[in-house]
Amino acid sequence: MSPVLMIGVVVATIIFITTNVLASVFNSVVFSFIISINLIAVLIFWWDKSQAIESRFRIPNTVLNLIALCGGSLGSIVGVYLFRHKTLKSYFKITLFFYLSIQIVIVYLLL
Repeated sequence: MSPVLMIGVVVATIIFITTNVLASVFNSVVFSFIISINLIAVLIFWWDKSQAIESRFRIPNTVLNLIALCGGSLGSIVGVYLFRHKTLKSYFKITLFFYLSIQIVIVYLLL
């Protein structure tokens, strides 16, 4: 199994579990999913930054973008600025803010 696929499966499983747990607390699957995926996004940016410092296996940009695209854009933006990770890649930050603006519109339409 490729590392990217393995990371994707682990992240999807964690998001599924945390969404279900939070849905029982907040009584809203949409709100629970948004919280879950954004927390996971912050943690993944933290982990990728720590791996970058130690010159170890990194999470590919496609995985980071996919997490942001699937609803974790706010958590990704927080991770970028909190951990000073990928701050020199302006195209990456622009993409994250684009995803965030789309997701704000979607959430507004859903709620």
